[in-house]
Amino acid sequence: MGNTTTEKQTKHDKENPVNFHPNKASVSSLLTKPQFSRKNPFLSKIKARRILNKDGSIKKTWHIVLDCPQMGLHPGDSIAVIPQNPKELVDAYLSRLGPVTIVHPKTQEEMSLEHFLTHHACLNSLSPRLAKHLAIDKARDPLTVITELDPQTFANLAQPLLPRYYSLASSFKRYPNELHLLVATFSYNIEGHTYPGIATNFLATTTEPVPIYPHPNPKFHVPQNDIPLIMIGPGTGLAPFRGFMQERGPHSENWLFFGECHRATDFYYENEWEALHDRLTVTTAFSRDQREKIYVQDRLREHAEELRSWLNRGAHIYVCGDAKHMAKDVEAAITEIYGPVRDLRKAGRYHADVY
Repeated sequence: MGNTTTEKQTKHDKENPVNFHPNKASVSSLLTKPQFSRKNPFLSKIKARRILNKDGSIKKTWHIVLDCPQMGLHPGDSIAVIPQNPKELVDAYLSRLGPVTIVHPKTQEEMSLEHFLTHHACLNSLSPRLAKHLAIDKARDPLTVITELDPQTFANLAQPLLPRYYSLASSFKRYPNELHLLVATFSYNIEGHTYPGIATNFLATTTEPVPIYPHPNPKFHVPQNDIPLIMIGPGTGLAPFRGFMQERGPHSENWLFFGECHRATDFYYENEWEALHDRLTVTTAFSRDQREKIYVQDRLREHAEELRSWLNRGAHIYVCGDAKHMAKDVEAAITEIYGPVRDLRKAGRYHADVY
């Protein structure tokens, strides 16, 4: 999965809400037994956390370092994060529903409503089942409408709190027993109440251990050094390509297309890319640095002739990030420049991790 940045889910997770009893073993003792899963996650500690944006940016994008055994993961893979809801949001729900005991609708386990709200329920949106039960629009504010429910009914109809997936932004070859993530925090307002992105906020603020488990993506692994590599990763879609470059050899050919809002404030890992100038070409698209917005697909078209040359020499394309707009626009550009993307996919030369 991609990063990135945003919070990613799978159909499997929607059908299997989290219910786990995490271990507390150390990294060193777990290196020989790295069999982690949703029900048996590794409790990782945050070793470092810093904002990558410079003063004046409208964004908050974090570089987060977790302690982590290798888990058989490689750049291109993702890590699943099992988040918990922020205390202030839990307290807001409790003030409307009351501090009572409920029964978990899946496990039938008795627990306090506070524990259920913290670890098991998605609180930043109204579930379709709750909306249907209340005969209201799903876009309504949850905190406004839940006062019409008793606590057990809410628990029965609430959407489960699901794991979120983040691409590895590092290589274990470069950073043994560490996992780096590129995470963009965000929030939004519904009818006067502000809701954070649950997992991104959790990663950016928690002082507690972070439950994680591996989520391999072998179709998105770094190619061999003799294969020219074209990487397209705007925003936090950049994450896996940092790991790629930590594994690519000194004589490899690499070309990165990166896009964000402003060069002065949002050029993530700029110094690292500059240090790789002998084997990495970086083409940027800072959309708001000029009157007309420019995106990575525009830069692809500007470099059409050279891209065709790379592709004629067997280059592979890797795309990571937004599926709704960016990925489709990139595919359209590649099709104009070289031919149908489906042919590159069929040849195993077009790899997308979009969400």
